[in-house]
Amino acid sequence: MAMGWASDHIVVMDEDLGLSGSGAQWRDGFQYLLSEVGMAKAGSILALEVSRLASSSSDWHRLLEICAMGDPDRR
Repeated sequence: MAMGWASDHIVVMDEDLGLSGSGAQWRDGFQYLLSEVGMAKAGSILALEVSRLASSSSDWHRLLEICAMGDPDRR
């Protein structure tokens, strides 16, 4: 909100805290993020610690690939 976004446009994801980062399969927060990005509902992703967002390189790269498939007019 301090950066100018309305509170109803901000989603804080912390469902995956304390869960193993061995894969996204059981991490509901990361799966939700992937789906929101895939449906072009996420405009920005801000993270304090990226290793908490996608704990493995394959998860991180999958997220980046989905971001890259988005509508080029929205970039």
